[in-house]
Amino acid sequence: MGFDRYSRQYILSEIGAKGQDRLASSRVVVVGLGASGGITAEYLARAGVGYLRIIDRDIVEESNLSRQTLFTQKDADEGLPKALAAKRYLHLVNATIEIESHNSDLNASNCDELLSDVDIILDGTDNYPTRFLINDYAVKMGLPWIYTAVLGMEGVCMAIVPAKGPCLTCLMEREPEAGSFGTTECVGVLGPMPGLVSCLQSARAIRYLVEGDVDLNLVSVNIWTGDFRSRSLARRKDCPTCGRGEFPYLG
Repeated sequence: MGFDRYSRQYILSEIGAKGQDRLASSRVVVVGLGASGGITAEYLARAGVGYLRIIDRDIVEESNLSRQTLFTQKDADEGLPKALAAKRYLHLVNATIEIESHNSDLNASNCDELLSDVDIILDGTDNYPTRFLINDYAVKMGLPWIYTAVLGMEGVCMAIVPAKGPCLTCLMEREPEAGSFGTTECVGVLGPMPGLVSCLQSARAIRYLVEGDVDLNLVSVNIWTGDFRSRSLARRKDCPTCGRGEFPYLG
């Protein structure tokens, strides 16, 4: 591992040579390579995470380019799968790491294949069924994951470590009804907003991989007003997922 590439991380007391070695031996999966997931994947590649598994079912479209930094106009013109375009770009960023890409829709039938054998799962998705699937799998397997969501000028980030803090079901008992939450297609999103949430997610992931610890607070941010809020949430003893061990999204 070249010192020059990671020199600014080596000199951080929180990371140092031991922390950099831990990053190099870490295995991370990023589910969803849109605005937030793509930026997170890039930060982790640049940080020297040794193995990245990236998953997305979509192709690159021109409407992605205002905020999804992994992709170019050429990718959109060619209609490339996001997973393929992302792998190509990330290898240009850091050819020393291993990148495994999947042009796939994460679901109950393939989640064990796509989410296993990693140290942490990072959420870059845009829908709650997939997030609750990740939550069920992560809680069942005892894997940490970091939830993010972005819409309009607002975003949230929360690290979920089974048995140490609340899970997604503790936060929002059930999947929101279809249509009760807006989408970026109908509400919009300001380009820098996903980047801000991805910075929080990436930093928390790096801290977990280096220290085995992470802030479990739910962070909410409005990029337009500059309002940040951090809330400590408790596990619900009656939570169907982490309390009673029910995992309906796994089938």
